[in-house]
Amino acid sequence: MLHLVKLQSDLREQAIAGKKPGKMVAKKAAIIVCCLLVLCSTLAAGTIITVAKCTDVEAVDGKLISVDVTPCPSQPCVFHRGTNVTATIKFSPDLMVPDGTLEVFGIIFGIKTHFPLPHPNACENHGLVCPLKSGVTYSLELTLPIKPYYPTIHLNAQMDFKLPDGKALFCFTLPVRIAE
Repeated sequence: MLHLVKLQSDLREQAIAGKKPGKMVAKKAAIIVCCLLVLCSTLAAGTIITVAKCTDVEAVDGKLISVDVTPCPSQPCVFHRGTNVTATIKFSPDLMVPDGTLEVFGIIFGIKTHFPLPHPNACENHGLVCPLKSGVTYSLELTLPIKPYYPTIHLNAQMDFKLPDGKALFCFTLPVRIAE
């Protein structure tokens, strides 16, 4: 902040004197602008978050690489009613996947409640083209509307990628707070 005030002072003095900004002042300005752009892009982006493996789901047939949730600058993720949350999930299946279904649940006091998705078919509207090949890394994008009538509450969110045989390709949970 001190550098920004000094830069502003230098620019003002040079403008009053009718001079063009010197090379040093221009370099300082460029560095500050770059730093601000990096800071703003970091704040606007989601955060790769820590998730837990599901405890109630049968054999997992894939490797979960990362989960990036926007907006979620810190955990627990705070989702505001009437907005959308976007998760980008990177994973690698351990087998060929012909198709699958996405499921999202809220776990409140140990009770699992289904959150219906607008597009539960994993192979449509999520950036995937099935069949998925074994050992290849894929990126799935899921947008979940946080409905205005959802209660404001702390809970654990669970997401499953279910295979046609009922087993999960991957499953994870993360702490969430739904707020106004």
